[in-house]
Amino acid sequence: VTVLIADSQNDTVEDSDLDLWTTMHSITSAPVLRGSRDLLQSSGLSYGFPASSWPTFVIIDREGYLAFGMHGYSESMIIEEIESNL
Repeated sequence: VTVLIADSQNDTVEDSDLDLWTTMHSITSAPVLRGSRDLLQSSGLSYGFPASSWPTFVIIDREGYLAFGMHGYSESMIIEEIESNL
């Protein structure tokens, strides 16, 4: 699942942004959702994931717990973590 928090101008995500992302990344079998900065951890909140850079990847296990988080992009690391958490 992809959750877009902001568009390319750091503004609110619109339907056209979701369509563009899906097309640009050839996503055909996974949802691309519109998110909000409220999903991110900020001072005083006890939920969310601290996203300090884009992209940020998280893996949530079957019980709903955060199993892995990464800022930036490393395809090999993401594949390794997905496989180890299946």
